[in-house]
This record gives sequence, structure tokens and C-alpha cells, in this order.
Amino acid sequence: MKKHVEEIIDNPYAADPEPVPLSVRAAEAALSWFEQADKQALAKDPPSPRWLKATRIPTIGIMGPGLPEGAGSIRVTDTAQRQEAWRNQPGRVQKWIASAKRDFAAGQPAAAFTFGLDLHWIDDDALRDEGLELLVMAYEKLGRHAHAETLKVHCAHRDLGSVGVFLSAGEEPSEEAGGA
Repeated sequence: MKKHVEEIIDNPYAADPEPVPLSVRAAEAALSWFEQADKQALAKDPPSPRWLKATRIPTIGIMGPGLPEGAGSIRVTDTAQRQEAWRNQPGRVQKWIASAKRDFAAGQPAAAFTFGLDLHWIDDDALRDEGLELLVMAYEKLGRHAHAETLKVHCAHRDLGSVGVFLSAGEEPSEEAGGA
């Protein structure tokens, strides 16, 4: 994004340069602020080398999760193949889910975590429950209990247009924010 903003501001090919729109200048200022804030935050709390070097299995829609040693693996690492299966190959999907549960029972949550993230991102009503189950199991097994609880709440409310998560204790959401 920063590169795109810089290209708009410093366009050497503009025949008749127009003033840079205010929105582009605002984006430039915001990106600069975030860049500095990010550098300061990383200086205070650098990433753990453990997670920088962690095995990451690609997932659909996001960078793969960092997994500890011994978390297992998955048989289909290509995200395009998995996405095709999630959408169009229900028999194959059920075998993958069963396999992920067997791996999980053997103490290896990698497939449950990866498949759960895939299914959560795809958001297919027919696979929501399996995706939630796999991802919660994996979060719990990996000691990420807060993530598991957040996911449960998110999934319970994910179809609402808006959710009042920033309310003070005892405050009720307004009707415009999806309240009663």
C-alpha cells in the first residue's frame, strides 16, 4: 500500500500533474505513523525466535499458523487443491476431517488447525460446525485457550451485520448496532 501511495505522489509520467488528493496525503501520513509505531513496538517486544522459525502450513486466506515441533503435518499442502476440495469434493473433505481428528487424537493438531482455519475462512454453512470443532480442538491442544473462546463467540455471532464488542460492562447495544 505504501508503495502505491508513493507512486501516486511521485508520478513522473503525469502529463499535467494535478495536486495530490487529500485522501492520498492522509493515507501517506497514516502509513508513516503506523510504520514508526510498529518499529517502536517491535523494538520493545521483538518476535520470539521460536515463532519466526516455526513451521507454517499455508492456509486459505491467511499466512499459515506457527506450529511447535511435533504438531504434525498435513497431506495436501497446496491451498488451491484444498480450496477446490472444500468447495466441490464432499467425500474427500469428510476423509480429511476424519484424518485430522485421528491425527489430533494422536497428539498432532496441525491438520485440525490448518483445516479449521481453511474452513473458517471459506465460511461454507455446510462445513461451519466441522471447521469450528477442528479449530477449537487445535487451539485448546496448543494452549491457545483465549483464541478458542474468542472463536466460539465469533462463530456464534458471525452472521450479524454488526456486533457491539466495544460496549462497557452493562451497556446494551443500540438497534443500529445489531441490538434488540
